[in-house]
Amino acid sequence: MNNYKAVFFDFDYTLADSSKGVIECINYALQKMGYPKSSPESICKTICLTLSEAYRELSGDTSDSNAELFRQYFKERADIVMCDGTIVYNTVESVLKRLKSMNLKTGIVSTKYRYRIEDILKRDGLLQYFDVIIGGEDVAAPKPDPEGF
Repeated sequence: MNNYKAVFFDFDYTLADSSKGVIECINYALQKMGYPKSSPESICKTICLTLSEAYRELSGDTSDSNAELFRQYFKERADIVMCDGTIVYNTVESVLKRLKSMNLKTGIVSTKYRYRIEDILKRDGLLQYFDVIIGGEDVAAPKPDPEGF
């Protein structure tokens, strides 16, 4: 007997690999702010952080106003390249179908913008499998804070 009612997923590195898009967007934002590009390895270590945290980690700058500017530059580029720069893992659809066949609700809780997740899932025909998507803009406190749940 199944005692669970719902399964929640993170998006990045759980359902999809957005590292190609993230690397491009972070380096775009860093260069717009006068910083050199960061290595793909350094950037990938920041993917599950908020953009402000990623900025601080990669630049060493703790200024809130600069972190906000970085976020704006990142978003500017991400609106163009992120959907195409994200690959949903090939096992995701079969897992979601199985969960739905078990009458489980499914959701995503991520620091990534909800509309961007929805665009990627629509592109791949997967949006209908999710009952709720909580993006970074939907909560005051990002993961790991439990507010998204």
